[in-house]
Amino acid sequence: MLVDHSLAILYILAFFFAILYIYSHAASPLRSIQGPFLARFSRLWYFSAVSSGRFETINASLHAKYGKIVRLAPNQYSISDPSAIQTIYKTRHGETPFRKSDFYSAWQAPNKPNIFTERDPVAHTRDRKKFHAAYTMSTMTTYEKYVDDCVEILCRRMEEVQQSGKEVDMSWWLQCFAFDVIGEISFSKRFGFLDRGEDQSGLIENVHRTTKYSVLMGMFPEWHVFYFNTLQLLGKLGFGKGAGKQYLRDFTFRSMGERQKKVKKERDVTTTAEDDNYMPKDFMTKFIEQHQRDPTHFTLDDTINGVLGNINAGSDTTGVALSAIMYYLLASPRVLQRLRDELSQQQVSDPTTFKEVQSLEYLQAVIKEAMRLHPSIGVQLPRVVPKGGAIITGQFFPGETIVGLNPYVLHHDKDVFGGDADAFRPERWLRSECDAATLARMENTWCPFGAGSRTCIGKNVSLLEMSKLVPQLVRRFDFEMSDGLEREGLKTYNEFFIQIRNLRLKVVKRRLEV
Repeated sequence: MLVDHSLAILYILAFFFAILYIYSHAASPLRSIQGPFLARFSRLWYFSAVSSGRFETINASLHAKYGKIVRLAPNQYSISDPSAIQTIYKTRHGETPFRKSDFYSAWQAPNKPNIFTERDPVAHTRDRKKFHAAYTMSTMTTYEKYVDDCVEILCRRMEEVQQSGKEVDMSWWLQCFAFDVIGEISFSKRFGFLDRGEDQSGLIENVHRTTKYSVLMGMFPEWHVFYFNTLQLLGKLGFGKGAGKQYLRDFTFRSMGERQKKVKKERDVTTTAEDDNYMPKDFMTKFIEQHQRDPTHFTLDDTINGVLGNINAGSDTTGVALSAIMYYLLASPRVLQRLRDELSQQQVSDPTTFKEVQSLEYLQAVIKEAMRLHPSIGVQLPRVVPKGGAIITGQFFPGETIVGLNPYVLHHDKDVFGGDADAFRPERWLRSECDAATLARMENTWCPFGAGSRTCIGKNVSLLEMSKLVPQLVRRFDFEMSDGLEREGLKTYNEFFIQIRNLRLKVVKRRLEV
């Protein structure tokens, strides 16, 4: 009898929740929004689509089928309308901002937000101001020496590959370059990837594994604390792969201890760029000096979060972008030749300076176009509609609805970029070949670093690296695609960053043009 009563209660509860769901769905102002059938009932469809590694193309095909608004989960919607960027990400003064969704909680240790994961807009604005001065475009020249050193080492590695006659996985070496530059500008120390061509203590593997965990767990953020603590416990017991994370943590704390002593010792010693022992200040030095000036305002945690944020975000963003640039240049001989002509005609120095490359219009157009076709990020950047709701693309969304845009989808919008939006054509960004209104619309839609107040704080560092490395590679080397790459095109895997898997090239040294 007890079993019969229990089953009856379960049936009643199931019936009750089914009726409740049907009623809430029928009464919802969003009931007419289309999408995959299973997305109406569970987040599992979205989880499965992202875990496939092809979400950028899945997302684009959904919008091609259903229009500018698509359902991804019971309370989550993808928007493909460029005009929605202003509403969702670029809140005007006096308007209630769309806060980041709890998706971002899975990118941090529980209750330890940083400027990437902080969901409170007020707290984020306060914390971002602490770091802003270190990332401005005007300060980029202070990091040039670090970038130049890594550019030269990468070029030596390419000379070795050329002499061997073997193919090279260029994506790997460009990721090594991005990691070592971040190490240099953050600590004045390379991690050693370019020196050895190996993943130091599994650091790159760990960063990729953490990224994949974060993007998938971010869809079920209510489970993050439990899984995080479980993984931490297993790590302490010797299970799991924590070598890369431990290596990074130890490297950071060891470097910080050494730097604190050095900053304290040399506080009263002033050097200039003309001095033999001059070294530009890296991020850690700048952060430690801020901490020593005002420990309550700029805490020790701020120092650690600042340098770790550089590593976790900066390496993949730049590595992916550089791989895309190299692929599209090699796939477009006309574009490559025009870029080489510009470098020759402008007589830029060797190595190029950041001031010079900023004035190279075609180089900047190449970088921008490659990042348009292949943005580093290929998933939705979710935000929460504020209390009271909002109208987006003509549709009213109630408060607490999750909405967002995918840079990959936006960057292939033919209404913005023209009928050839899927083609690599840097000329579309040249003022001499595009009318002002069209160019402004493209600029407002281009968002490989995010948009609004949450734009990646390290954007200028990434642009510095790309602007200085690409000219050196195309001036000093010829590259040939492997047969597989030329025949099949790019193969990618989207784990939040759209990683390129098959950029295999042969390297042929070329004579520098005078």
